[in-house]
Amino acid sequence: MAAEQPETGVSRRLIKHTLIYGSGWVTMAIVSFALTPIYTRHLSLSDYGLLALMLVFYGLMRQIYDLGFTNSVARFFFDESPEGEQHLPRVRVTGNAFVAVYGGALTLLLVVFAGVWAKLLTGSSNHANLVRIVAITLYAEALAIVPLTLIRMEERSARYVTITLVRFAATFALSIWFVAGLDWGVRGAMLGTALPAAGVLVLLLPEYRLAITARPSWPLLKSMLRFGLPFFPVLVAAWVIDGSDRYIIDAFGTRDQVGYYSLSYRVAAAIAIPLTAFSMGWAPLRYKIYERPDAKAVYRRLTTHYTIGSCILGVGLAVFAAPIVRVLAPSDYSPAANVIPVLVLANVINSLNIMVVTGMGVAKRTGAMAPISMAAAVVNIGLNFAFVPAFGPIAAGASTAAAFVVMVAGNWHYSQRVYPIAYEWGAMARVCVLGVVIVVACALLAPDGLLAGAAWSLACWVAFLLALLLTGTVKRADVAALRGGVLREVAEP
Repeated sequence: MAAEQPETGVSRRLIKHTLIYGSGWVTMAIVSFALTPIYTRHLSLSDYGLLALMLVFYGLMRQIYDLGFTNSVARFFFDESPEGEQHLPRVRVTGNAFVAVYGGALTLLLVVFAGVWAKLLTGSSNHANLVRIVAITLYAEALAIVPLTLIRMEERSARYVTITLVRFAATFALSIWFVAGLDWGVRGAMLGTALPAAGVLVLLLPEYRLAITARPSWPLLKSMLRFGLPFFPVLVAAWVIDGSDRYIIDAFGTRDQVGYYSLSYRVAAAIAIPLTAFSMGWAPLRYKIYERPDAKAVYRRLTTHYTIGSCILGVGLAVFAAPIVRVLAPSDYSPAANVIPVLVLANVINSLNIMVVTGMGVAKRTGAMAPISMAAAVVNIGLNFAFVPAFGPIAAGASTAAAFVVMVAGNWHYSQRVYPIAYEWGAMARVCVLGVVIVVACALLAPDGLLAGAAWSLACWVAFLLALLLTGTVKRADVAALRGGVLREVAEP
């Protein structure tokens, strides 16, 4: 094993900026979770289900508005061009012009035919104004794609954090005011997101002025679209797995079921906050590790440690499902506690993707990702249609987990073909099996009452940690890595 050295200045800067630029996603995820008890107590179960349907539609349309263009802007920022200093202004104005025209056309279609969309999505044209609010939010966010991406690429961290915190505060305050204060229901929740998204554009006005010195370039736009469009099927497939089940539950079940299933999804998604934060730092660091002579051994160790860490977090969230639901929502939502562990499992499985695609990433052979993602999406839809009518939301959660198994297995198989890594599957499997056993036992033997349930959940989580140590599944070296040794493993030899 290569000698470990203190972290270099480059690594420190990389980790610093990863945390900063990951703050945008993390803060909005925190807002979403923090607003949950407000929504569950001021919206009926059916209205909470309606809000979930609109947010799933918003998630799909975000991918359609983006078209992989965020990746293109980031990629072309680093391109060297014969235009020299004019290249970046041309990227700015070309990107801004495209999202303004393309996003404007999509927004017009949504606004004009809002009644048709509402009927299709919710079964009633009375919700047309909700579609219009979604359209305004999407257009505002589309107009911010280019300037926000370039702020990240130029490492202007103070400006990025300022914009993020302003939107965070405005979304949180307006959502509470509209829903709890003015009792505007689902419309208030949607406006609480839309108005801050539009307000961000005011903060970005200086960025737009930087583009007025250049003219849009059609050849540049075609190159940017050629790069970005291959990401689009992957993004849409991810949405199908992540959100389409709400509509299937709505079609074969009830709006109330959509409501408590959405709460389950919201709680289970909490595990994605630390795991996504890790992924934002891992993406560039894996290429740095690739230059080491012991790269494959490091990838293997880090994947094992990552699996242990994600399972510890996942089991902790899963065993506390019932107490969390009791705190966040009224008793109408209690069935959500049964679905949360399944969705936590799905999230943990999905999180493994960022590790198993390492081979494809370092070998620059990512073409298989799109068909693998689409195959997983097809599996998800098929299982949902087959089992949701009979078994309801619990089947939707299991279908999501199964789809992610397909995705992880497919990405691992293809990555092994282009860059084989001998993962420690035995150790990782033992962690997962122990976790499943503890979670199932915890749910079956759980006592009634909030305090008793919370105490039992804590006991189950501690039992899982002890089981990992006593069975030798987690060794002292693993504990050291989870407490900070990971940073030393990625230091340059």
